[in-house]
Amino acid sequence: MSELTDMNKAIEEVETEIRNIENEIIDQEAENTRLRQWRDYQYYGMLGADSNKTIENLNYQVEVLSKHTGIVIIDCKTEILFQDDFVVKKRKFISGNCDNIIFDLHMDMKESMDSDGKIQSYITNLSISVSDDFYTDLKQHVDKLSNDCNAQGFFNLLRPYNKWNKARDVTYQHFMKKYPKIVSRPDIHTLHMSHTKKKCTFEISWGFKVTDTYNILPDIKLTLQIPKKVKDSNYEVVESIPDKFHLMLEQLGIEKTFNTLVSLLT
Repeated sequence: MSELTDMNKAIEEVETEIRNIENEIIDQEAENTRLRQWRDYQYYGMLGADSNKTIENLNYQVEVLSKHTGIVIIDCKTEILFQDDFVVKKRKFISGNCDNIIFDLHMDMKESMDSDGKIQSYITNLSISVSDDFYTDLKQHVDKLSNDCNAQGFFNLLRPYNKWNKARDVTYQHFMKKYPKIVSRPDIHTLHMSHTKKKCTFEISWGFKVTDTYNILPDIKLTLQIPKKVKDSNYEVVESIPDKFHLMLEQLGIEKTFNTLVSLLT
């Protein structure tokens, strides 16, 4: 009887050992599959293991980006900083333009795969270099995007900025050409309207507002420069001018409002 019990016990121990070996094999196969997926991701990217299709897809994405946003990627390079089984740290260099806006992005990225085979990819450091006009107009926002490692936000700003920057340039050039003795432009933001026979100057500052969705809207302000004596004796009228100017912009538009200001000086 004891021999039968010992035999059953031995059989159970063998069966347990077999199950453990089978579980180890399953775990190893899962780990090997995960490792293959990770290597495929690193080599082919998320588009699959067909390199021709991958290249075609990337080219298509670049064409769509250029067509719908005006953004052209001139160069894109990747440097591997660190790599082990399931973690890789990269440094990407991206240069391009959006019409006359030239940019260079340097970003450090970390990519990893968790135990479920889920890929995680995020930017850990971002440096943005962009044309002077863009940076001057949007310095606060560019610095914040860099600190937040938000490359997508930067790309979202390029097209609307380009649109309104062109509108500002065209408008300023138009009035300088139309009224050369009255209108001047001391810098990219500012338009001066003054007359030698008048004792006042209109200074228009055209900046930009950035919305939460990275759209850009014009932010146009008027400052009136007049002799202190005149200002003190007409304080309430002078103080109300900026609000009336914004009301004119809303009701008349930019060109008619600017023409109205010029007419007050002639």
